[in-house]
Amino acid sequence: MFHSSLAILVAFLSVGAGETGDRPTAIVKFPDEETTVAVFWEDRQRQAGKDWCRVQYDEPWLSQPRYWKGTESDVTVVREPERPADRERRIREGWEKVGFIEVNGQRVSAAEAQLADRAREMAGLNREAAAATPLADEAPVQDSSVPLPPAPGFLKRWGAHAAVFVCAALLLAVVVRVLFVVPGK
Repeated sequence: MFHSSLAILVAFLSVGAGETGDRPTAIVKFPDEETTVAVFWEDRQRQAGKDWCRVQYDEPWLSQPRYWKGTESDVTVVREPERPADRERRIREGWEKVGFIEVNGQRVSAAEAQLADRAREMAGLNREAAAATPLADEAPVQDSSVPLPPAPGFLKRWGAHAAVFVCAALLLAVVVRVLFVVPGK
């Protein structure tokens, strides 16, 4: 029991370690790339005869993380660590490059946001129009210059109902007579 609980705890900790929220990023330049990129240092070996590193690109918009392995002497560190405000701005720009925007604190596809705006517009639920038109607590005022039509009479209001009731009673009487009343012997 203790070992299985320990295994579950280790699994949760390893999943939590994969998150990149609290890990510091560094801005580096690789020899094969012209631009600088932000990375997380995964593994660094600075021992005699070992000068290599493994880094993970800080690109949360990709479905799978991207890694680079090579000698650390090939990597030029531009800034370490990256400032949090710069990281937020860079990540926001990266999401926008792949077609996402931030709506109410969540990232959604720009195409979906446009479709949602179009649906709201078609439904007449524009936020600008709703904000400009305050809701009235009072009932709408009827125009007293146009006279109201007279109320329908009793026969006009209930005549169709009575006709349907009479037809249903006649039909029921015919069905009962044909099915249940046996002709005399």
